Amino acid sequence: MNANGMKLHTSERRNHIRYQTQERAMAASGPNFQELPYHIVDISMGGLAFHYVSEKTLANKLELLNIYFDDELYIDDVSIKSVADHKMDNGSVPTRRHCVSFGKLKPTQATRLEYYIRNFSGETKS
Repeated sequence: MNANGMKLHTSERRNHIRYQTQERAMAASGPNFQELPYHIVDISMGGLAFHYVSEKTLANKLELLNIYFDDELYIDDVSIKSVADHKMDNGSVPTRRHCVSFGKLKPTQATRLEYYIRNFSGETKS
């Protein structure tokens, strides 16, 4: 647990602790949700994972993400690299989990990301 009493989760493959996000954490590949937003499920200083509805994978189709909370843009044009994409078993709705790592963050993006994690995340699922 960290100083705030949040349960932490690490993996030998990851360099950063991942935190489960609150319900209204979203990412989008275009400005103002030109496409359907993705629901962020966990986030760290090194990347994030989100759920999206589709039969087809997004792997290697995204280069930049905008990160929102409650429809408010917090971090724009974050450079990303797809790491994994998995089909989830959610019944009749074709849902997938997509994991990305962040590219080099600008200092303002890193500061906003730290703020985002502190204010919009909670315990990480283990």
